[in-house]
Amino acid sequence: MAQFVIIGLSTFGAVLARNLCTLGENVLVIDLNKEKIQAIKDAVTQAITADACDKKILEKLIKETDATVIVCLGDSLEQSVMVTYYLQQIGIRKIIAKANSEDQGRILRFLGASEIIYPERDMAVTMAHKLSNPALLENFPITKDYSIFEFLVPSKFIGSSLLSLRLRNEYGMNVLLIKQNNPPEETTAIVPGPEYILKKLDTIVALGTRKDFKRLPLD
Repeated sequence: MAQFVIIGLSTFGAVLARNLCTLGENVLVIDLNKEKIQAIKDAVTQAITADACDKKILEKLIKETDATVIVCLGDSLEQSVMVTYYLQQIGIRKIIAKANSEDQGRILRFLGASEIIYPERDMAVTMAHKLSNPALLENFPITKDYSIFEFLVPSKFIGSSLLSLRLRNEYGMNVLLIKQNNPPEETTAIVPGPEYILKKLDTIVALGTRKDFKRLPLD
C-alpha cells in the first residue's frame, strides 16, 4: 500500500521520490517515460510506466483514497490540470500539485489540489536570503509570512542566556532548537531551556517572519 504517489518524474519528482523512500516511506511513481521508470525502479517501492492523463488508469493504480498524491508534471500545465481534475474525481483526499506560477497554482487549486508547491520560487527565495545573510544556513518557508530559519549565533549573543536575550520579545523569533557543533564530535540538537547559554559554534533554529529575521544582529 503506497503512502505517497508521485506522478511525473521531473527532476523535482524524481528527487522527491528517492528521498521519501530513503526516509522509509512507501512510494509509487508513475510516468509515461520508460527510461525514467527504469532508472528509478530500484530506488522506490513501485515504479509504473503509464499515462496518468487517463482517468481509468489512475483509478486502477491508485486504490487508496487516503494516499498523498503529488503531481510533478514539469512544465505541462495541460497535463497537470487533467491529472489534478481526475484525481479529485476519483476521490483522492490530498493532492499536492507543482506549479510554476501563481496563475497555474490558482487553476490547480480550483480543480481540486489541496496544496500548491512552487519549487523554483521557493528555492530562489532561499538563495536570496542566503546571499543577503551569510550567517543564514537554511530557510524553510512555512506560510506566506513565516519561515523556519537556521543561522549562526551572532557574536553579540555568545555567552548570553536565551532568557536574557528575550529573542521573542525583542526580535519576534521563537527558538525551536539549538544545534551544538563540537568538532570532531557529531552535531547534536537540543530543545533549550531559558537558562541555556549560547556558545560560539552553536546554530539557532527559530520560527519568525522575514521582517523580524532581518532585525537580528547577524555577523
